[in-house]
Amino acid sequence: MLALRWAEQYIHREYSVRIIYQEINDDFVCEEIERLKIECIKVNDWWNEEEWRRGLYGAGSVYVLVFSLNDYFRIAALKTGNIKVAMYLWDDYQYKIKEDDKLSHLNYVFTHFSIKSIFNVGGIITADHNYLRGATDYYKLSARSVKNIHNVNIGIDIVDVTEASILERAINRGELKIVSIARAEFPFKGYLIGLLDLLETFKADYRIKVSIISYGSGVQRLEDHIKEKEFPENIEVQLYGKTEYTKLKEVFSDCTLYIGMGTSVLDAAQYGIPCIVVKPWTMRIIGRDFFSHEHPQLGFYDKGDENDVSAQISAVMDMTDDEYFSLGKQTRRTVLDLYDNTSNAWKIMDAFASIPERGSSRAVNVSYQFRKCMHAKKMKIKEK
Repeated sequence: MLALRWAEQYIHREYSVRIIYQEINDDFVCEEIERLKIECIKVNDWWNEEEWRRGLYGAGSVYVLVFSLNDYFRIAALKTGNIKVAMYLWDDYQYKIKEDDKLSHLNYVFTHFSIKSIFNVGGIITADHNYLRGATDYYKLSARSVKNIHNVNIGIDIVDVTEASILERAINRGELKIVSIARAEFPFKGYLIGLLDLLETFKADYRIKVSIISYGSGVQRLEDHIKEKEFPENIEVQLYGKTEYTKLKEVFSDCTLYIGMGTSVLDAAQYGIPCIVVKPWTMRIIGRDFFSHEHPQLGFYDKGDENDVSAQISAVMDMTDDEYFSLGKQTRRTVLDLYDNTSNAWKIMDAFASIPERGSSRAVNVSYQFRKCMHAKKMKIKEK
């Protein structure tokens, strides 16, 4: 979805946009691609150089935005002079080495040297400083050795929301209405389980309605977890399946607090709904602050201060209408100032402008060749 949001901006400015893919399993993504009339080219064999060249044809500069190191190495190794490639870094899995074979340590060593050269040509664009810090710490790179850093926040298409509607929400809050939207993928989105565990023992003298919108491989586990819980009489929990992106406005119209992480925080925040940002990759629910200019990250990654979110939940209900209204306005303003898709899409283009048009560095090419050899070895083992 992130790539499609940016692609739409480029299409409006009459840029040629192409999606190169191996598999697309999301019906909504397919519908959006069709709506935007984006040319799509399927690569059947990821290691086939000619298939990639077929997708990367074009006169003048060809800008290629990828979302994994593997794809960066693949594109850079083509050594095509008119191609500029950059990786958008917005999650830990994009740069970490899978420790699933005896050569993982050697793979790490090659990647350590190549990722430094990628940074130094401006080839990595980070979503925020947490991912940059995570990558440099993982590969033991000093701050001085990493240059040409581009930081571009994730962007969303801003909807029109009046202050009057935020004020109306503040005045007519009534019961606390919590919404959380996430794929049921555990432990990545384990905070969904953590939220249910917290609610089972949460003490409050007001009604709480919780709507969880989720789908994916772990949805049955989530449904079973809800059935096993004995929530207090004043807490109602409902699990809903996959909801179309265009229907989210209806969901947020009946929401007074959002709990989650990632781009779904932005979807709620732009309506002026206070948001508690939580930590991924844990089965607990851990957070600290409301989403704001002071805490604009879309995931809670800080070490220490690992508290559950019960204090923030209680704080929302204890707020006066004026306090809730003020927080709602601040929440929306953070989205407008930092996450507007229109401006952030062009910051990506600015980053590409600083990347040199040239083939891959020796370190990048060696790392790619090593991965190619590992793949060939695994294929031979499978054949046996």
